Amino acid sequence: MTLTELYIKMLDKASRTTVPDDVKASILLDLTGDEPRQWLVRFNEGKVKITENDPEPPDLTVTTSGDTIIQVALKMTNPMAAFVTGKIKISGDAGLVSQLKNIWPD
Repeated sequence: MTLTELYIKMLDKASRTTVPDDVKASILLDLTGDEPRQWLVRFNEGKVKITENDPEPPDLTVTTSGDTIIQVALKMTNPMAAFVTGKIKISGDAGLVSQLKNIWPD
């Protein structure tokens, strides 16, 4: 799977996903490597929206390689193990990490 294919699958999942109305947050996926990308995942009013290169300051930033994010999204890599080994770095409200399960492809 490529990053573009993952992004399209995430957009599809986000369009079909609802979250509690009280979840109001944004998470920046800062992807490094051969194809650097920035995807902002916004949770607001029960909906999930994903945009590229959005200047909004996030509540949480998750920095990792494109390869690692693909492996995590496809459940080939445990995200906690990737975090502990330094493959994933986070800054900001770490409690928001659990919301990412709402956008990973089925």
